Amino acid sequence: MNNVIINPKGYEEDYLKYLNQCFNNWGDIKDYQWVFNRTIGDKKSDIIIIKDEEGEVIAGSGVTYRQIKNENGDVFYIGTMTGSWTLPKARGKGCFTQIINLSKDLCKKNNVPFLTAYVMETNPSYRRLKSEGSALINSFTLFSPEVSYTTTQVKTELVVNVNKEVLEEIFILKQKTANKSHYNYSFEEFYNQYYIKNKTVEVLKLNNNFAIIEEAYNVIKVNYLTSCAEDVGYNDNIKSLTNWTLKERGKKLMMFTTEELTKEKLLELNFEFLPGYFTVLNSNELKVAPVFNKLSIEMGDKM
Repeated sequence: MNNVIINPKGYEEDYLKYLNQCFNNWGDIKDYQWVFNRTIGDKKSDIIIIKDEEGEVIAGSGVTYRQIKNENGDVFYIGTMTGSWTLPKARGKGCFTQIINLSKDLCKKNNVPFLTAYVMETNPSYRRLKSEGSALINSFTLFSPEVSYTTTQVKTELVVNVNKEVLEEIFILKQKTANKSHYNYSFEEFYNQYYIKNKTVEVLKLNNNFAIIEEAYNVIKVNYLTSCAEDVGYNDNIKSLTNWTLKERGKKLMMFTTEELTKEKLLELNFEFLPGYFTVLNSNELKVAPVFNKLSIEMGDKM
């Protein structure tokens, strides 16, 4: 029988070693601290370690806690399976199923009503979460075309001196999601989530809108855009943003959304997409459907 350890002391470096062993270039200790050591509300992450009968480590996962505010204004916690890994020698032996159940138990212990996860449709973890009874909320990872658009009325410029005042302006504009279910942040939580990362994060101004971007190896991730698909000028903002990244960085845009309208707008602009899911498991009696109605999640909301 496997041996389970919850929140082992002094295990950060070992956990990080296993993450990088299972996921090439997952990150360094600063990435680990950003993902697992931040406190959201009154919740701090939990770490799970699984050892086999011989006492050898074979798998692990984190559960990070966040807050969701739904369209009715109700605020509640969710747990998210984060950085889950199984060493090659133990794959196919039920470790991930055990991690799901352990994570759900931790949510229940912490009075957190839902356990969530982000998965791609091609990922084996998606099939396992589906078979465990998860509610499946569509998500879309989208990539811009590799050619510039010919017409746009929007000018995109890099904000050279980004300070808290600029981020406060963006934070206020973010309140446009008030009529949708979305991640709930104080300003400090928003600042730490979107800007204070161990990554190259920049702010772009698009006329009266802003984009928070993160440069990766072969794409520019759009972590947050203050313009939404319901806006009249949304397509022009996307065109201008795409043109800027191609010209200034020679890279495509990468975007993430749970909103069908946003996906449809981007497909009209010849974006390509990979299907995925935001999965939800109950850890108490609350019903998923009314709580996660009209869910709006962006790239920067993800850990």
